[in-house]
Amino acid sequence: MRPLNRSDEPLNCNGGGLFSDLENSLGRKVRSSDWNVKVTAGIKRVAKQGMLSDQHGLCCYCEESLNIDNSHVEHLVPRNHAPELTLDWGNLAACCQNNSRCGHKRGSFHPVVNPYSDDCISWFECDFRGRLSVSENIPDEHRKLASDSRQMLGLDSCPDLIRRRERVILYVLRTWGEFFDDAAQDEGLFEMMLYEMFLEHGLPFRTSILSALHLPYHLLQHEIRF
Repeated sequence: MRPLNRSDEPLNCNGGGLFSDLENSLGRKVRSSDWNVKVTAGIKRVAKQGMLSDQHGLCCYCEESLNIDNSHVEHLVPRNHAPELTLDWGNLAACCQNNSRCGHKRGSFHPVVNPYSDDCISWFECDFRGRLSVSENIPDEHRKLASDSRQMLGLDSCPDLIRRRERVILYVLRTWGEFFDDAAQDEGLFEMMLYEMFLEHGLPFRTSILSALHLPYHLLQHEIRF
């Protein structure tokens, strides 16, 4: 799971925060129901545009490719658990619409791993067959949360997702495999390879690719935004 970097809250037509202005206009505490009553389809669409830009067009959980029309706004802490976060920009992310995984499968189950946490990138491991498991190196205090997240988000129980990951991993191996040894020793070459794979070709499942091929993760974090 790739750590998310959230940009500033999008602005509304008056130059105020898209959600913060709405929250201030309520004149009361935010309610869970405000999401469906007060937040228009237009506001949600603008919000998703900002999220998809921040997330490089990938689902916040499974890293499948997304667009405006095949995604929904996910409340990382579900509304029924924290209604006060219903309009909190930092609690929102773009998620895929697949009913057998991620936000729709999870429903209101809480907690699951938060993709805004920097260390979520090392919680799971992926093999060449696209199968995802909890990392052996995860701290003991996070192991149950990682295991629950893998199960409740369907990250390794959806056959279509597993096959898609496997195909992408094998494609990367065939296309760039001859450069892996050199790239692991040369950060500049590694950066160029990631740019070609992820930005020019727009490949999904980025942390799964690096895990399966035993390539370093750190350039997916804050230094270079892939």
